[in-house]
Amino acid sequence: MRFTPTFFAVLLGIAEAIVLPEPVGPYKVAHAAYPLTDKSRIDPYAPSNASHPRSVMISVFWPVDNSIKCTTETAPYMPPASAKLHGILANAIGLPNSTFADFSVDYCRVTGRKGCGARRQMYPLAIFSPGFGNSRLTYSALAKSVASYGYIVVTVDHPYDANIVEFPDGTVIYGGHIGEDDASLEQAVKVRGEDITFVLSQLLDGPLKHTVARKFPGQIACDKVLAFGHSLGGASSAAAMLSDKRILGGTNLDGKLIEPVLSKGLDRPFFLLGRPNHRQEETTWVTFWDKLRGPKVEEEVLGATHGSFTDYPLLVNVLNIPEAYRPAIEAQFGTVKDVNLVTKTVANFFEFVLSGKAKPLLEQAASNSSGLRIVGQNIGSL
Repeated sequence: MRFTPTFFAVLLGIAEAIVLPEPVGPYKVAHAAYPLTDKSRIDPYAPSNASHPRSVMISVFWPVDNSIKCTTETAPYMPPASAKLHGILANAIGLPNSTFADFSVDYCRVTGRKGCGARRQMYPLAIFSPGFGNSRLTYSALAKSVASYGYIVVTVDHPYDANIVEFPDGTVIYGGHIGEDDASLEQAVKVRGEDITFVLSQLLDGPLKHTVARKFPGQIACDKVLAFGHSLGGASSAAAMLSDKRILGGTNLDGKLIEPVLSKGLDRPFFLLGRPNHRQEETTWVTFWDKLRGPKVEEEVLGATHGSFTDYPLLVNVLNIPEAYRPAIEAQFGTVKDVNLVTKTVANFFEFVLSGKAKPLLEQAASNSSGLRIVGQNIGSL
């Protein structure tokens, strides 16, 4: 559906900069982005006449507790080239080209500690992989929300897969180079899994560990590592878990599972969170469930679609789109009203993985007003 000139007028009447609302977790969130190069790997998707080591972009979302002083800094939701490309995609459904350039996000800029008792807190680390063809940037609000519950969240761009990866030196790598057949997706998940393991090593043992330690308060809890992702990113998180024992638990947000983890399964906690009837529409969930040998939970988000697990529902909400246009939007992004529902549920599962406390996760889904339904679980009872 393309929208009418009246719709354009409504959107263009909005203030130039639209600051996204704050998440509801108890922590403030700081942010930084870094390019990383894995000199041990040649990028398998680079042009044959321009081979280069595999490089990725990451965003770090760091929780900051109330013992730390910070001021608010406002950052663009996307850098210029990324905002331009996503603006073209938005225009395809009738939104202004400037849509993504108009969004901004508030972060905590650390300025000092309060008093002598401020502690250097340890935070669990959660690595996030985006959906197939998606930029990590379209999950920034989701990542910030999970971080607000006390997790260091790192989102990873997978070059030549993501529609665009924009590096600080001006280098831009566009996507669309990977097929959607089974063999291509298996290769993509393998490469993504290697990206996740590389980023994890840089954060736990490499020079990046010291870079972030200087920039942010607190420390990474190196023995508390988690992985999650949306769509193919969920499959990539499972693949990383299969090969990297440092990852204690994982979450797949509405994504198809890919070999070899589909057949081999996992022996550590795993969470499947999807749209209603996902396992009926995508049977790899049924196969994978039977192969999971550790604690496992499957839940569905009522009113969700595949697009509900991105930032898009939040972005649409802040645009205050007229009711007449809601049906077309909801067909893409669902009818989930609580934009924090997914992130709170993921945070509750992470708490179970790290502490064994199943009650918050199960109580949340058991509530009649939660918007969740438990499909299956083997983690205990309330």
